[in-house]
Formats: sequence, structure tokens, C-alpha cells
Amino acid sequence: MCSITDKHIILKNLNILESDLKDLHAVIISKDTITYNKVLNQLTDILINSWDDACKKAINNAIEYVVNKGEANFTESDIKDIDAMMQKALGTDLAGAVESSVMDLNQMALKLGLKEVLKSLKLKLGFDVSDQEAAAILGKHNMFFIGDYYNSQLSGNIDKVIRDYFTSNKTLEEVANDFEIQFGKIIDKGTDYFKLLADHTVNRTREIGRINGYEKAGIIKYEIKATMNERTCELCIEMNGKIFEVQQAIDLRDKILGMDDPRDIKNIAPWRSPDEIKGLSVADLPGGMEFPPFHGYCYCLTVAYFE
Repeated sequence: MCSITDKHIILKNLNILESDLKDLHAVIISKDTITYNKVLNQLTDILINSWDDACKKAINNAIEYVVNKGEANFTESDIKDIDAMMQKALGTDLAGAVESSVMDLNQMALKLGLKEVLKSLKLKLGFDVSDQEAAAILGKHNMFFIGDYYNSQLSGNIDKVIRDYFTSNKTLEEVANDFEIQFGKIIDKGTDYFKLLADHTVNRTREIGRINGYEKAGIIKYEIKATMNERTCELCIEMNGKIFEVQQAIDLRDKILGMDDPRDIKNIAPWRSPDEIKGLSVADLPGGMEFPPFHGYCYCLTVAYFE
């Protein structure tokens, strides 16, 4: 707990009158929901629309390849060629098509979190080099999960459908028809994946922006606030009201930004079950629980805490 002297130093640095302190907590809880939804909706639309367009082109190209090849010339090696063609269309090509927009929106999300804190405290600290670097790193992490989706989730599903030509009595035309039907299901799974990715991306990036704001403003502690309603999950209810040192968030933030392989983030900040944290104090919580999101479509956030 900070001393009376420490408290006055903090208030002086933030140009806050002690008489205003009772209202400060409520002010910092406020969030710019309009801007948040705008950034989230833009990223979601870009990812889903680009995914749909890429899938349609990839399906048409794959079917055209199969039909034009002809039954007499179709071999096992053609399956590898089709898989490589699909991987390029739904991996590197898809990532390249959305990269500029994703990087821009990622920066907007980090700026949003930073401004939410600094504006509430009436500070005019700018979006500096460290913020730009953080936004760029998080943007690259997001680009990895966009480009890797086909390779990690879909590769092999295509092989199974097309390989029916060699393991059954189906004609190439029948295989091509099955391929189109099965790929329709894959498109739906991809849509769900990119919706979740967009939500998680904006949520985490905005939260790191808030942490940057606490650091710049000299805030010492923060509190986890869950959106409490009938849909609030047990884990978020458990985390609601927990108070952390800002340095704890900074340490986790720096670990995330220091990851060479974005997949390693799952090891340092995994999505945990309610049973894993039930009844635990802040000191006993497992690593990665210092700030949200704690799971998919998590709507917890951090707020500055003044004792």
C-alpha cells in the first residue's frame, strides 16, 4: 500500500486535487466503447470478407485444376500441387491482402487504450516510439495467425477429399463436387476463427495500450473489472475486483512483446479454466492472468486503482 506521502506525489504528478480523488476511480472506469466497436467491426469485416473472397477463388481454381487435368492424367502428385495452391491462396496471399489494414487497426487499438487512461487523467502524453514499436510487434503477431491458419488448421482436410478418387470408385467430377461441399464447411469454420481472432486482437492490444498509459502516468496499481451480467463466465467473476501492481502487467506485456514465435504466447498467457484459479489470491494466481483477455470474447478490462 502506498504511503500518504506517496499518494500526494502521485496526485501532484497527475495534477489531481485530493478532493477530486473520490471521483477519479469512476472516471478511469469509463471506456470509449464507440471507438472500440468501430475498430473491432472494421477488423472483423476486413478479415471475414477477405477470407470469403480468397476461399471462393481458391475453390474455383482447385476445381478447374482437377477437371482440366483429366482422369487419365490425374496422379497423387496433383494432390500435393492442389494443397500447395490452396495454402498459398489462403495463407500468404490472404495475409498480404489484409496486412496494411491489420497493422493500421492494431495501432488504432493500442492508441485507444492509451488515450482512455491519459484522457481520463487529463494528461497529454503522446503516442511515442515505444507505443509504435509495441503496436508493430502485436500487429506482426496477428499477421502470423492470419497467414498460418490454413497450414495449422486446414492442411490435410483437402487431401482427404481429393484422395477419394484413388480409394473409391468416384469420378473426378464427383470428387470435385464433394470438394466444393466440404470446403463450404471449412469456410464457415474459418469465419468463426477470424471473428474470434479479431476480437482477441483488439481486446489485447487495447489493454496493452492501457498498461502503457498507467506506466506513463505513474499509476502504481490497477484493478480487474468484469462486465457483470447474466452471461459473465465463472472465470471473469473470479477475476473481478482483483488488484495488481502495474509492474506485474508491465512484466507480462514485455514477455509478450519479446516473443520470437507468437505461438509461445499460449504458453505464458494460456486461457485457463475457472477451476484453475478458483479461490486463489493474486499472489497465488498462475502466470498470464495479470491482465485480460482471459479467454475468447472476454470483456474484462483493467482500471487504475487508488487506495
